Amino acid sequence: MDRRAFLRVGTAASAAGAGLLAGCSGLFSVQTGYREQMPPLPENRPAAVYYPSHIEGMEMVGVKTIDGNGANATSATNGTDSDGTNSSNGSGGGSGTSGGYRCALTYSYPHRFWTVTGTETEKIPIEDNDSLHLMVSVWDPATGVFPLDTNPTITVSQNGDSVTTLSPWTMLSQNMGFHTGDNLSLPGAGDYTVTVDVPPTSVRRTGSFEGRFDSQRSVEFSFTFDPGTVNDIMLDRLGEKAGTRGAVEPMEMKKMPLALAPKTGELPGRPLGTVRTGDAVFDVRALDDASRFGGTEKTYLAVSARTPHNRYVLPAMSLSATVTRGNETVFDGALQATLDPELNYHYGAGVESIESGDEIDIVVDAPPQVARHEGYETAFLKMPSRTLTVGDGSGGQ
Repeated sequence: MDRRAFLRVGTAASAAGAGLLAGCSGLFSVQTGYREQMPPLPENRPAAVYYPSHIEGMEMVGVKTIDGNGANATSATNGTDSDGTNSSNGSGGGSGTSGGYRCALTYSYPHRFWTVTGTETEKIPIEDNDSLHLMVSVWDPATGVFPLDTNPTITVSQNGDSVTTLSPWTMLSQNMGFHTGDNLSLPGAGDYTVTVDVPPTSVRRTGSFEGRFDSQRSVEFSFTFDPGTVNDIMLDRLGEKAGTRGAVEPMEMKKMPLALAPKTGELPGRPLGTVRTGDAVFDVRALDDASRFGGTEKTYLAVSARTPHNRYVLPAMSLSATVTRGNETVFDGALQATLDPELNYHYGAGVESIESGDEIDIVVDAPPQVARHEGYETAFLKMPSRTLTVGDGSGGQ
């Protein structure tokens, strides 16, 4: 039994047969229409970021704020627009958000995507009974930073009966960057309740993030599934561009931010240089005040890892570094995944000092352990070590 089948929880036996039969014709028409439009995977895909065969739009179910007053605290969306989303800016602050999250629920066509284990990928195909691709995005409303190791649980119910429970994958998409998502089977058109349980964040947090994102939270959405609405979502083929190096532009989303790494000019500290490996971009910095990162070292070495083209944060890697000065090894150890309000999600460690002429070897011990939508599944896998010399850096993205 595969992972998704194991996680699905059916309705009561007395209702299951009738519900599934009632929904079959509607779901089949959605799948047939979508598959007729969806082009095949490009041939001879490069081991790099490439233009996918097509791009798709998405529908917003809503955006809600989960307050920070305690575990499982849920606050209803205030001031909804016509599409049911929160009318406040997705990355802005506001009263009642201290310590909490903002959560968006969206959906699109069922997707083919790839999971990653180590350096190996596995294609997850669209199944015959998949109704849609359900996505959750969670971020800090004051900064727009995503607590990127957060992997929520989604429970879908109808009339008080559980339909499906999903533990969605963390994944990267060229359209919307980092999010969690999975294909979902529903028994038919109708009204559903979607409960999102957001677990604590395990990644190290520094600065004003210290002590944040450390308790279980829940939020509930009301969702109407209409196969016709899914079938009307935008789908554009990319034609001859498909399979060539490059990336589509990110979606413009008024209700939620994108998980972008800071631009080079906005990163704190001294720029040490930029290296590329496996088509990922590493912007390397030194902060001469390491006090907020703990430890007794005077300098903080930080690597901000991002995708080319769109500057999406690349989470869930294992990185290590060696700093040498002549014949002396100044530092040799792991770079810890860290959430910081200024550096965003990055990898870092305290070192005694970093001086001009030092050599920094950066080793990728494990590539990003996140699933990928089409266009990213061949990149960020084989990532050889890279060396830069402090003082001859070429600048960043």
